[in-house]
Parts: sequence; structure tokens; C-alpha cells
Amino acid sequence: MQRVPGKACKKFKRSWPKDGRILNREVVPVWGERKVEDIKKRDVTLLLQKIVDRGSPSMSNSTFRVIRKMFNFSVERDISEYSPCMGVKELAPNPTRERALNESEINTLWQTLGNAAMSPGTKLAVKLILVTAQRPGEVAGLHTSEIDGNIWTIPKERAKNGKGHRVYLTALCVL
Repeated sequence: MQRVPGKACKKFKRSWPKDGRILNREVVPVWGERKVEDIKKRDVTLLLQKIVDRGSPSMSNSTFRVIRKMFNFSVERDISEYSPCMGVKELAPNPTRERALNESEINTLWQTLGNAAMSPGTKLAVKLILVTAQRPGEVAGLHTSEIDGNIWTIPKERAKNGKGHRVYLTALCVL
């Protein structure tokens, strides 16, 4: 197995750096130089179980999603006849993040940020996340050129869903 990802991933998939890290960390050391056609369903299950057993169920699921795409691609391109991922399911339940801060917790966070051991920029970013309800990555990448008056336009290139959107900035945001 060669180091990954390939040209197709880099061109069409925004998450290719993460996928490449997963493959290079979790898959290549285990499967090494094995050919695609030598990987069997049992190999996939054993790889995923090993990751779960070390206490990383979410990484097991992420690894499975990446290798499933990789093997499906190899079938589509006639590199292999079948995918060893067929019939295999994620081994761990996917935890959903349903926890949200309640009003009291938000107030406590806001009040204690002033004394927090973090840079002033990070403190401001946390406050902007709370006030705008935007993703941390979008706030961290904010550039003054994206702000026009009280409107912040997040470009599609930085939006998680790939769709640009506009955020109204209240007076509290622009202090």
C-alpha cells in the first residue's frame, strides 16, 4: 500500500489531509505493502477491532469510512473486483453531541473569560462564538475583508458545509 491520499482525493475532497493522516497512521502500518486484492473482509474487521480495543471507537469508525471509500474507488476503477468492506458495519456507536451550554453556564463562561489563562485573541474568539453561534473554525479564520458594516460574510471555502453565508453582527460583536 502506498502513502496516501492520491491525486483524486486532493482534487475533489476537502478533508483529504485528515483522510491521509488516518490512512497513514491506522492502515499503512498494519497492511503495509499488501496488494488491494489481498485485503479480505476479515482484515478490515480485525483492523477496526484493534482500534476499538485500544479505546478509540470514533477513530475506528472514521478509519472505516475512509477505507470503504478507498475500496469503493478501487472497484469503480477496475483495480479490484470487490470491496472487502461489503457487509462490514461500523463497530462502535457514533456518539452524537447533544450537549449545549445552558444560560447559567454561558453566563459563567462569559464572566470568567477575563481571568482565563489564554491569549486576549482567544478570549475574544470564544466570545464571538458565543454571540454569533458560528463554528470555531469559521470564527478563527475571520478576516476583516469579510466584514461590511454589520454583516460578516463567511465564504464557502471556509464554511463546513461548503456554502457561504452571512451573519448579522450585533453591537456586542463589534465592540
